[in-house]
Amino acid sequence: MAVKESERKYKPYKRLTQEQIELIYKLSEEKMEQRKIARALGVHLRTVQYHLKKPTIS
Repeated sequence: MAVKESERKYKPYKRLTQEQIELIYKLSEEKMEQRKIARALGVHLRTVQYHLKKPTIS
């Protein structure tokens, strides 16, 4: 039984752009709460947490 697109609970997964990922780091450094970052970008809180936990290549 297929679920209609209008009945789906979540939007289909879409990768963040490099600009969005950089914005997560920037806003986090400015002491913005992770929940507010997620709301501003329209992504799930866990997505923000995932990117902040990832090791960065410097």
